[in-house]
Amino acid sequence: MESREGHYPAPQTRDPRRPGHPTLPFGPQAETKVRDLSPTRRRRDATLSSTGVNPNTRRLSWGQQANPPSPPPLPVGPLQSRRESSPSQGDGFPEHTLCGGRWWAHWGGASSSRWGLGPPGSREEHPATRRSPTSPDPRPGSRMGPRLRRTGRHKQVIGLVENQSDWYLGNLWKNHKPWPALGRGFNTGVILLYLERLRRISWEQMWRLTAERELMSMLSTSLADQDIFNAFIKQNPVLVHQLPCFWNVQLSDHTRSEQCYTEVSDLKVRQLIGRRSFPPSSGSGRSQVIHWNSPKKLRVKNKHVEFFRNLYLTFLEYDGNLLRRELFGCPSQASPESVQLQAALEELDEDDQCYDFRRERLTVHRVHLYFLQYEYTPTEDDTDVTLVAQLSMDRLQMLEAICKHWEGPISLALYMSDAEAQQFLRYAQASEVLKNRKNVGYHIVYKEGQFYPVNLVRNVALRNANTPYVFLTDVDFLPMYGLYDYLRKSIVQLDMAHTKKALVVPAFETLRYRLSFPKSKAELLSMLDMGTLYTFRYHVWPKGHAPTNYAKWRTATTPYKVEWESDFEPYVVVRRDCPEYDQRFVGFGWNKVSHIMELDAQEYDLMVLPNAFMIHMPHAPSFDISKFRSSSSYRNCLNTLKDEFHQDLSRKYGAAALKYLTAQRNI
Repeated sequence: MESREGHYPAPQTRDPRRPGHPTLPFGPQAETKVRDLSPTRRRRDATLSSTGVNPNTRRLSWGQQANPPSPPPLPVGPLQSRRESSPSQGDGFPEHTLCGGRWWAHWGGASSSRWGLGPPGSREEHPATRRSPTSPDPRPGSRMGPRLRRTGRHKQVIGLVENQSDWYLGNLWKNHKPWPALGRGFNTGVILLYLERLRRISWEQMWRLTAERELMSMLSTSLADQDIFNAFIKQNPVLVHQLPCFWNVQLSDHTRSEQCYTEVSDLKVRQLIGRRSFPPSSGSGRSQVIHWNSPKKLRVKNKHVEFFRNLYLTFLEYDGNLLRRELFGCPSQASPESVQLQAALEELDEDDQCYDFRRERLTVHRVHLYFLQYEYTPTEDDTDVTLVAQLSMDRLQMLEAICKHWEGPISLALYMSDAEAQQFLRYAQASEVLKNRKNVGYHIVYKEGQFYPVNLVRNVALRNANTPYVFLTDVDFLPMYGLYDYLRKSIVQLDMAHTKKALVVPAFETLRYRLSFPKSKAELLSMLDMGTLYTFRYHVWPKGHAPTNYAKWRTATTPYKVEWESDFEPYVVVRRDCPEYDQRFVGFGWNKVSHIMELDAQEYDLMVLPNAFMIHMPHAPSFDISKFRSSSSYRNCLNTLKDEFHQDLSRKYGAAALKYLTAQRNI
């Protein structure tokens, strides 16, 4: 009898809810979900199959990640990914499952990037347990156990794929001396570890002894951990289990990986979006993990690289929101946060005209922190300040200019789709300015919903600033040259470490796309008098920055205090532990006003810096401001959110917050 889950006999089990009705077979200790063969359930299974979820066994091919990807063979990306697995009760290598157990499947390593994925829903997805249709069943009660003990397989602790190049044979070039290895050696891009057995043989001591012994003559490693693994296996060959090569198809300049896929059918994806696809035989559709193990990565010279590169790029630009929600997963108790969120969602009234605004506040966005390499060394005087801003794809052109104007650390949150994130990656890698700046933290907030969650995105950037102070600005502004050093001096001068102060950086704007940027306050004042520059939004929203008192600033030589006024929204420097932005405000309107109001409620002194300035560069109107101007319901909902914010502020700060409500009513 042939099982749909593999190509070998498997026991049947019966659904206790439907007497006499058999379900599909499932392996020992696998997390199971009894199968219902009704048309509705079959349609559900097809949907789960398309998203990487096996509807029969809760076994995922991706590991413990929030967003399991779509069909294999697909790349994971430059980060490592591990998944826990559940052992068989036999003596051989067990099948992996997502929940619990003693096995780890290790994807990736220290020396190179790994991408990969195994197809769910098939016992053949776990090559360590794959066998022929005629081989005996290694599960409890079978006769496989004694045989494994006789062959020594019960001693195996590490599962690896053989290296697919001649690196360890030492014949790639003259005087090439690799570390010792068994035959061609093994590649550590994908590692299957039997944790219980590793602990039993004192693995930590064994690999250290091997490394220390070999380093006496080799002095250093060429391939990091892979060299040490191979030297260890050379001395202890009985401990290794060789995995089929399709679990680590290695794409390097000198690879022989094409032997893993001798036919086109070997490269076909098993599961297609929207329907189920099973391989016609046990020998096809096998490619599980594609490993770009050359330092050249996607630029490697390989006769099939174009096929894999297109597959990789297709996956990267796939909308992750389609794959993030699992209908079945590891049984676990819901977190208090999840319970609270679900309760809040259920309380929303779908008939409320502002339902979409309220729903947006409760949306949990996918976030990728530190999307690119980030390095930061704290200063000794604890006066360092990070420029904090947010942006979307249409403001990407501002990044190079900001980096030229601000030499200090930067924390940027970017609101983008998966495809846009890859466009940004290529843009940053091609930019001479951006790729040489390591003190810029880029954090991707992935798009979801119909509104721009501007304050949520701002908070992501704020939370991930690593300095004691933050400069809260917008990406459309260019700070004056030298502002970073000036702010650090002002922080010391105004004793911000021991007082509650918000330093106001006066904002100006130009209507010209090409501007000869002023190098000093005197030059800025000259341009202001000539009409080349203007105070920010003087002709559209003067109330937003009028309290800065630009007339006084023209002649000021020392910082001066200003009072909060209704609709005041300056750009400020504060301690990093300042209040976060209120996330109920999405899109256009009141997103900064509400934040300054709360700073004032917490008794921050607003101090205008006399020798600081920033200039807003022109850009096309955003989609959200267009909606604000054209939709009366949008404006009505914004007013409703304002009233609710005032009420929350009064409850939080008491009578001191009543002035904000009074000021709003007097407008």
